[in-house]
Amino acid sequence: MSVNQPSPDVDALASPLAEGPELALDPYSEADDAATRFLDTPRPAPHWLVQVTLFDRRIMSSERLLAELQQGRLVQGSTPVWRAGMRDWRAAAFVHELQSAAPFPLIAAPHAARSSRTAARSSRTAARAAWLCGAVALLALSLTLYVLASAGVFTPSAARPQPTSLTASVQAR
Repeated sequence: MSVNQPSPDVDALASPLAEGPELALDPYSEADDAATRFLDTPRPAPHWLVQVTLFDRRIMSSERLLAELQQGRLVQGSTPVWRAGMRDWRAAAFVHELQSAAPFPLIAAPHAARSSRTAARSSRTAARAAWLCGAVALLALSLTLYVLASAGVFTPSAARPQPTSLTASVQAR
């Protein structure tokens, strides 16, 4: 048999395949997943991003984070934490999962939950500081204007005293 002549066995197989209808693929359904339904798929443990300091961000498992919270040395209730699914960073004391699993009292709420008396006191202190800054700025401006007026900056040039030496008259022009 030569290379250019097709074999009779190939022609016998090719004709039924060419004549048959094309099989269309159905859309995916849950029944297609039947073979893998009974296999246990390992899921990774959830990891937390923990902002220990301004420049120290660490990845911790839930178990390690809870252990660190209980020890209270590296991570405390006010330490910001985040993991997938959370919108934003939150203090560990305000994460429900960590509150319910931790058998110890977490640190009280940070700045947002201060008493109203403390907030009012800090507001008065801020108002006094603003008044003091304004008074200092006004005093500095007044002193600057006085020094410039004493130097004759604001007087017209005709009213200024004339220089007494030749060098001073050249510099004045």
